Amino acid sequence: MFATPVASVTAGGGGRHLVFQLATSGDIVLYDAVLGRVTGALPWDTPDALVTASRDKLFVARKNNGQVTRYDLRTGAGAATTTLAPTAFELLHLAVGSASDGPLLHVSRGADGRVWVRLADTDTFEELKAPIDGQDLLPDRAFPFATAAPLLSAGVSADGRSVTLGSRWFTYSDHKYKAGALGTAGAHVPAPDGRSFLGADLLGPDGQKLPPAPLPPGTQRHYFPAPGGPFVLSVEYTQARPTTVKLFLHLGPDPQPFGELPGGDAIAAWAATDPDWVAKVARRVVFAPAPGALVFAPPGEARARVFPVDLPAMLARANRDVLFTSVPPAFPRTGRPFAYQPTAVSRNGPVTFRLEDHPSTMALAPNGAVNWTPPLDPPPFCDVKLAASDPTGRRDTQAFRLVFPKKDAVAVRPPRKGPSRVNPPVKDPPDSNPFGPKIDPPKIEFPPPVRPPGTAPLRPVRPRASP
Repeated sequence: MFATPVASVTAGGGGRHLVFQLATSGDIVLYDAVLGRVTGALPWDTPDALVTASRDKLFVARKNNGQVTRYDLRTGAGAATTTLAPTAFELLHLAVGSASDGPLLHVSRGADGRVWVRLADTDTFEELKAPIDGQDLLPDRAFPFATAAPLLSAGVSADGRSVTLGSRWFTYSDHKYKAGALGTAGAHVPAPDGRSFLGADLLGPDGQKLPPAPLPPGTQRHYFPAPGGPFVLSVEYTQARPTTVKLFLHLGPDPQPFGELPGGDAIAAWAATDPDWVAKVARRVVFAPAPGALVFAPPGEARARVFPVDLPAMLARANRDVLFTSVPPAFPRTGRPFAYQPTAVSRNGPVTFRLEDHPSTMALAPNGAVNWTPPLDPPPFCDVKLAASDPTGRRDTQAFRLVFPKKDAVAVRPPRKGPSRVNPPVKDPPDSNPFGPKIDPPKIEFPPPVRPPGTAPLRPVRPRASP
């Protein structure tokens, strides 16, 4: 149980690491879904702080002064604080890809009322710039830019490739952001791989509405992304009976569900008391692809509920054998290590990974992790192809392109020494709270998992590298 009710839950690490923000105190609790335990607790005095998480970092910001603090997502250690927008009157949005290494998106309002949109390096906090191909939409043709639009919503894809700002989308391709207008009203956010957009409708890579799935009369769906993998979630509900809620898992922008998820009744109980629950569902419901669990933080309750998800059973029903459940970071960074821990699920047992197309210096670790240090003078891009195989030889492949920003379109200002109070990163989560007696890591008591009749216990797939 937590000390106070949970205000929101945010995912990082592609869904492995969960960040619980408490409503009354503003304290932050870090939870590792694979280890099944609390790994850190941060005393924080601002309940309405902006919180977002990347592959391995947590960012917490104060709205009133633009000050942001970065932590190690696994432990809460290694704090570094800086001011993202020194002239900001109010920080409006803070977002980063949950499986990415950046960039960090921050949106602020100045004293003159203009709204500024900026990108920052997640390691140095340096302001980044990138050209935008969308002159019909923006007077400025690059990040950062200012606008008079209110920008009521902002989102970043899990891999960091795509951004949504209000009614616009931006996707990085060919060393620039291509921009366009979202084809339907309402807030939309990018899918995990940045190739579609999710909200009241499913939108394609051009922002236009995709053909919807046939639904019963009076039934609606709302789509929102998982923090990693190819997964998209949807809640199916009726306006006449809001207490009837179904939760589905999709593969990409496919309107046909891959499978039904547990937890619909618990969400329905919330929906019966809150008419705005649909707009808030993505801040309280998270699907963790590995080890396979749905996490729901009920409003007003000092607890989180975890429902096991039998992905191998879903694979069997869909007549599939192996499926990647992770998404790689889109952007490597020159001279800095690139790391990607792929995960996959199989209905036939553990999987092994193999690099089939990759730069010559890229390597696969024994635990399946992809490691690479890009050269100082890298090519414009490089293509990578991974294969995940089960014991019977059946497999799934994942191909992706890593794009390097142009050298003349990186930093707006000359490099500086970096943020203050940077501590060495902590490689392994400690057993004790790194912040001492200020706050004790709370014990989260989850109800025992309930398995459907006839199914095997849920076991995380532990990948191992091919010889």
